[in-house]
Amino acid sequence: MTYGAKQATRAATLVVAPPNASALARRQADYICDGVQDEAKLVAAVNRLEALGGGTLTFAEGIINVSPNSFLYSAGGVDVYAAVPLPSNIGLHIPPGTTIRFADGVGQALRQQSIFHTKYPTSVAGSTGLVIWGGGLLDGNKANQAAGTMDGVHWDNAHFCRVEGMFFQDFRNWGHCIDQEDVLYQRSTFCIVSQCHFSGIVGENIYIDDSDENQVLFCTSDG
Repeated sequence: MTYGAKQATRAATLVVAPPNASALARRQADYICDGVQDEAKLVAAVNRLEALGGGTLTFAEGIINVSPNSFLYSAGGVDVYAAVPLPSNIGLHIPPGTTIRFADGVGQALRQQSIFHTKYPTSVAGSTGLVIWGGGLLDGNKANQAAGTMDGVHWDNAHFCRVEGMFFQDFRNWGHCIDQEDVLYQRSTFCIVSQCHFSGIVGENIYIDDSDENQVLFCTSDG
């Protein structure tokens, strides 16, 4: 059994440079963030890969602030939003020295908000073959959020997806969530979280609900 989409690693690779990336990294990047609605640039890069049938988005070192502006669906009086929705067969290589974090004050009441979230949670197929790896940091910036349910990675109706070797810190609710979506009740299956570290998470480091055959391997936390 294979976890993650091998076709993503064989397809196109695009590079994103954060606003404070080195001059060399900015020259070599396909997308250059400037600190203004940088989530839109990440979404554009992911959509370009989706149109190509999948691929890998690689991040240069630096800090990217994002806002959860992409609406996905509503259920039970809660609206679900993401900064970057992920379709099938996308790999995100986030190396050490790269931080992707929620911008100040973007949390809102009656919203479930993620940095990365499956793009088609209410479809029958959901999202498959997503991979996030590399040793970078996802930061919830909880000290500067007043409201809302906020997490780093949310697999919602996801299958054969993997998060490996990442750092999660300061999220208001969860670091990583794996569950079913609440419209068709499609469960997430065969997902792996491995060798990740969690710190400063208000709720659970990894929250798994109504999902099958998922694994957590060799993860650590500060408490």
